[in-house]
Amino acid sequence: MPPRSATADAGAKTPPVPPARRKARPARRLVWVFVLTCFALFVFAIALLATAPARSLARAVSLPPQLAGLSGGLWQGRAHLEGGLALDWTLVPAELLRGRLAADLVLSGPASLARGRLAAGANGAVRLTGLDGRLGPDALALAGSGADLSCVLTTGLHGVRITHGPGGASAGGRISVTDGTCNRPGATTMQVPAGTVTLGTSGARATASFAADTAPDTPLAGLALGAERIDLRVEPEGAALVPGLPRGGPIELQYPL
Repeated sequence: MPPRSATADAGAKTPPVPPARRKARPARRLVWVFVLTCFALFVFAIALLATAPARSLARAVSLPPQLAGLSGGLWQGRAHLEGGLALDWTLVPAELLRGRLAADLVLSGPASLARGRLAAGANGAVRLTGLDGRLGPDALALAGSGADLSCVLTTGLHGVRITHGPGGASAGGRISVTDGTCNRPGATTMQVPAGTVTLGTSGARATASFAADTAPDTPLAGLALGAERIDLRVEPEGAALVPGLPRGGPIELQYPL
């Protein structure tokens, strides 16, 4: 084959770019601009959470009366509660990539220490997982303040998990209870036996059953949590522990959510 001349090489032309490829380039640039903009907004939101003071939350929403004050930041902070209790939180960035806002929680007080993770999804589902530790009279008094109920006992949390959302609820783990007392102003003191609350799932509902350690196969009370209501059942053996309750048969109550 004869060698190509320099004149022939100079006269060669670059193949034209197909029209479809010319149109694709601007569209690709727009996609990259959109992706980079979303990433910049995401970084800005993370920086805002990391630097905003926790007390700014008090100006944005109405806080419960049990909350004495806030300190730290929205990313990592502390809620000062009644009875010398403190709730520390640390946001978990990895959960944001899954479409959930999550925080590791630590509740501490004179007689209480518990840890767990709370997560909320865009679909309205709330998950409390990995809850372990103990809750003493200080934490129980805070939990029962709305019902004006105070208890002198201690509960142990063992791998407790609870999920609630539009599709239903589920639960797992167990809660050990020491013997003690519970009372309300003007009412007779109720004796609480040492026992165990067993958590589980039945269909689309989370269940909880309490039985005394002396009779673990005889439930005293049970609870079922669904998407829209709570069903409470008190057995005759459990009603006998509560002054004023009828003892002829099981008592069933429903509470809408």
